[in-house]
Amino acid sequence: MKKNHIRISTGNYSPPEFIFIAAIVLVISIFQVIIYPLLFSVLIVLCLAVLFTSYGLEIDTEKCIYQEYLSTFGIRYSFDTYAYKYFEYLYINSSNYSQRLNSRGSSSSVKFLKYNGYLLSDEGEQIHIYGSKNRNAVLKKLEVLSTFLDLEIVVNDD
Repeated sequence: MKKNHIRISTGNYSPPEFIFIAAIVLVISIFQVIIYPLLFSVLIVLCLAVLFTSYGLEIDTEKCIYQEYLSTFGIRYSFDTYAYKYFEYLYINSSNYSQRLNSRGSSSSVKFLKYNGYLLSDEGEQIHIYGSKNRNAVLKKLEVLSTFLDLEIVVNDD
């Protein structure tokens, strides 16, 4: 018997810099909670919220709806629910990005490719599934949906 719904995480709510800082503050707070229990208990909860908050997508093929949501500590908060007739295909686009790194004496620019995976609905709606600098990570995330929805993956590399 085939499942009729799938739920996948489509990305973190916080940027990677915040996640890194939250992890460091969490480790420090765990050791300091003995000295100042109230202050560092609050910091621990806030850091865990930053670490465990993410966006998600749920597709129900029986009801022909998909839902984008925000999840914190496993509790889902629904954003929007959309109806669809069918999905056409999954695809990966690559985009050039540059990031400027500044220091006191100089600045430099780093260029890299970012890969984004999308699901295309019957009405032309592009649903962002996942984005990463690693093409294989995006492909792996899309393969789960490809198997579930029985769709092909189109790769648009520049």
